[in-house]
Amino acid sequence: MESTHGEGSTFSFTANFGLSKPDEVKSQSLVSDLSGLSVLVVDDSLASLKIMQNMAESLGLEVELAEDGVEALDKVRHADQAGTPYRIVFTDWKMPNMNGIDLCRQIKSDTSLNTPPKVVIVTAYDNDMSRIQLTSATDGLIPKNT
Repeated sequence: MESTHGEGSTFSFTANFGLSKPDEVKSQSLVSDLSGLSVLVVDDSLASLKIMQNMAESLGLEVELAEDGVEALDKVRHADQAGTPYRIVFTDWKMPNMNGIDLCRQIKSDTSLNTPPKVVIVTAYDNDMSRIQLTSATDGLIPKNT
């Protein structure tokens, strides 16, 4: 120990530790939890659709694509009626015909859906106002890297 009045003290020590044992608890992989989960990716940008598709498929998700909210809503209803509902819809916010927030509202208000999916907005518009608006209307928000 070294100490100087009015300046402080420095303490040092040596400790010897044995090697730790390998973790005996096997953690379950997130990928195995997601494997086979049916999702719909919605974006009017072909490049963004492909990026999201590749990321989702790399996690083992079963992915279908739609280019706007109108097409997505039709696919959500059809999949639900067929008994193979989407579990999650990942949608862009700003799109022609029907934007992501309107899509979310349509899905949430559709009483004909037996198993409505969660709707997550994927957006490049990341400011406080849009974040408040998006998170209050949807099940989640993922910022899109641009």
